[in-house]
Amino acid sequence: MNGIKLVKKYSKKFINKTMEIAKERLSKLTKVETPSQWIDNGKEIFDERYHRDFLKKLKEYDCDNVIKNELGGAEGKVFYPLKKKGSINLALKRWNKSKMNIFLESVNKLKNTRRLIKNDEALSKMIEVSKIHEVGKDYILRDFHPTSLKLKNVIEKYDKAKILKNKSLERLEKLRETTTGADKELYDRIYHKIRRNSANVHWWGGSNGKLLIFDMM
Repeated sequence: MNGIKLVKKYSKKFINKTMEIAKERLSKLTKVETPSQWIDNGKEIFDERYHRDFLKKLKEYDCDNVIKNELGGAEGKVFYPLKKKGSINLALKRWNKSKMNIFLESVNKLKNTRRLIKNDEALSKMIEVSKIHEVGKDYILRDFHPTSLKLKNVIEKYDKAKILKNKSLERLEKLRETTTGADKELYDRIYHKIRRNSANVHWWGGSNGKLLIFDMM
């Protein structure tokens, strides 16, 4: 009886060790070398576990792996230009490894902001919210508006920008008073972003344009 137990004990150890070796070999075979642009001060900017998937996505859209620092923010980096699908300009935004804890929250906030704006006839005429076309493990594929400008830089240049800002704030104020729960919190966030000319609020379309929101964190 003791002999059987001993065989089982060492058989289990052997199986576990074999699995560990197999996992280690598989990891080495599937590991992707990190592009030099994705390392900052010797540290990985992104989660290296997802490099392979993201590099495939860049290839799919004929985009290089160079980070456009002027387009990124605190939570992630933007990759552009991408091959167009029809007339739509697209960009890939990949979250920094240090910000992955807010990835899903950030994505859901932008999706729900688009829902709220689209469902309100008045706001939909004044505000455009970038559409998310795809959500990956640590990235999104979304609309991109290469000619948009920060609202704070054009608010005195275009009369319509100032008018739409004020009108949108008036409408949002009413919605904040009549809405409850998560939607109210989101209306509050939209209101304050527009009111203070947040860097995430742009003006898109020249003298006859609209407000543009592409990030809600």
